[in-house]
Amino acid sequence: MHEQSKRGPKLLIRPINAGREIAGKMAADTIERVLTVQPAVRYLLWILAALSTPAFAQATSPKAEFLDALGRFSLALQGSYGDEGGGIRAALDALDRARASWDQMVGRSETAMRAEVAGAAPPLAARMHLALGAVYVDRGRLADAQRELTAATMLDPSRADALTLQAIVHQRLNEGPAAIAALRRAHAIDPGNRTLSYTLGRAIGRGGATNEAVSLFRQFREAPLTAAANPAAFFNGDVIEEKPGIEPFFPPVLYAQGFVKLQSGDFAAAAAAFRSASALDPLTKTGIESGAIAQAARAFRKGDLSEARQRLNTAIELAPDRAEPHRLLGLVHLAARRDDDAADAMRAAIRLDPRDERARLDLADALIAAGRLDETARHLTETLAAFPASGRARYLLGLVNQRQGRYPQARQELTRAATMKPLLGMNSIFQTIGALARSQQEYDAAIEAFSSRVDLVPNDPQAHRELGDVYVRQGRHEEALAEFMASVMLDPSRPDTYTSIGQVHLRESRFDAAADAARQALTRDAMSKEAHYLLATSLLRLGREDEGRRELEVYQRLQAEATAARTRQLEIEGYRRDAAISAANKDYEKAAALLRQALEREPSSGPTHRDLGLTLLNAGRAAEAVEQLTAALSSLADDPDLHASLAHAYEVLGRGADSAREQAIANRLMQEALRRNGAQR
Repeated sequence: MHEQSKRGPKLLIRPINAGREIAGKMAADTIERVLTVQPAVRYLLWILAALSTPAFAQATSPKAEFLDALGRFSLALQGSYGDEGGGIRAALDALDRARASWDQMVGRSETAMRAEVAGAAPPLAARMHLALGAVYVDRGRLADAQRELTAATMLDPSRADALTLQAIVHQRLNEGPAAIAALRRAHAIDPGNRTLSYTLGRAIGRGGATNEAVSLFRQFREAPLTAAANPAAFFNGDVIEEKPGIEPFFPPVLYAQGFVKLQSGDFAAAAAAFRSASALDPLTKTGIESGAIAQAARAFRKGDLSEARQRLNTAIELAPDRAEPHRLLGLVHLAARRDDDAADAMRAAIRLDPRDERARLDLADALIAAGRLDETARHLTETLAAFPASGRARYLLGLVNQRQGRYPQARQELTRAATMKPLLGMNSIFQTIGALARSQQEYDAAIEAFSSRVDLVPNDPQAHRELGDVYVRQGRHEEALAEFMASVMLDPSRPDTYTSIGQVHLRESRFDAAADAARQALTRDAMSKEAHYLLATSLLRLGREDEGRRELEVYQRLQAEATAARTRQLEIEGYRRDAAISAANKDYEKAAALLRQALEREPSSGPTHRDLGLTLLNAGRAAEAVEQLTAALSSLADDPDLHASLAHAYEVLGRGADSAREQAIANRLMQEALRRNGAQR
């Protein structure tokens, strides 16, 4: 679905999602005429106008129904409860229905086109070809879209929107030079379009033509910018839209080929591959133990872990050679925070079925939860030897290497994981790769990763911010300003973006512009010490010494306050860190003394009260532990582990009723959390 950055950048243009931008531009001069044209033309233009309405896309779009079914199918593949077999089959049926409905809608558009386009005047015919091209892009039929968009531009060469959509299609077909050529033509038609200036500049800049790119970036940042946010300013043409900040979804290897076909746009072949895979999936197979597994799943979803364990043990007795009940028992143990028991159950599942990828990945989760990272890394390496195409295993190995401080190895594994093209969450992988490269001061690699992230989530202001920050570190100021301005266009409320803009202007000796940016930041956060310092420096460079000194005094006061707060926080963190080391060495008296010193500096800290209570409990001082654990409840009342620890402290003191009360609260909180999660799945 996503092209790698080495193949050329993805193009970012105004949203044409289901033809919305096109419809917005055409509505005024076509919709009023719909009532006077032939019914087939009226239908095609209605499709275009309707697709521009969010309510239509959300409520009646076959695409929305298709993506909803795909989401339910993908979630069921995780096998988190054991009863997902029926959900997999139901989601596949829904996928087929939505695909058929979607294709019928496309077919009606094609019929409308064939019926009326030959006799239409060139401007109207161009609109019709453009409308059908937008429908094809939305459906992922790129070759058909390119044919219609080419026809539209030939009939009406003045349409910049057709050319920009054509550029997206070229890019998705890995035709970078043709995409840039189409953008150049669009920009020549609409030179005042600031988004086109950015898009073309970024595409050219990624190819090395920096002088032209710099000129375009200047056009972009110098064009008027409204104060209102434009949170959907860009579009990259993906059928399945990336979302920032989500965990990557890698399908099980058994289903991987189906997802490859899905990402290529061949939905029918994807559905067939999914059905073939599901026939081999342990989740969809039933046996003598299936009734017990279904009962366990219902209990698990309700958060009744004791009942779930009992039913799964029954399932194991009924079918001792089946791996799936052992895997599910491991998941129940993991939910109960019994990490060692979970690992043992997963290993039993793997012994019974070495080709069960889910059990191997679930074992990795259990080992990570237990903090056994070296063992996790070895296990994931073994998993990849058995399943080289397991994107999830590759991704987890990258994260484990990162947690172990093995950054080059982490980047290597995450880069390999990215080549396996997760259905969603690729941008999160690139963000991690970029952050790792930046921490090692490998700025070229960081720019490549953060640029790829922007390609995938072009409407995420933070993605543009991070890319701009790395450009600044390399002294590439025009590119940095372009990214910061893109971030402002998407979200003008963040003061730190204006401060970053001002700092670039300051480095370039544009002191008036730097001062203006600082004032913009201060209107959004009057306590920003960075903005006050930027404004003070800019004013002093402009020779306005009295104003500059006043701003500098404000900055110095804010800096002194921040330094004092940071010093206090560092002391607290130091005490807590040293206390953890002492507790690990069973020197509980020293650990308690250190935690009390931390509380002197932050008396209301719930985590510190909790840690002190646990330390005192380990030291055999249960009464004092109750006091501290109770104090922690003021800020950690929803933590089931805290209530369980308090129950244990009361039990040591012989206060059975209090112990039972706290354990009941702990059980209820855990059950509620599990029930919420089960309902969502």
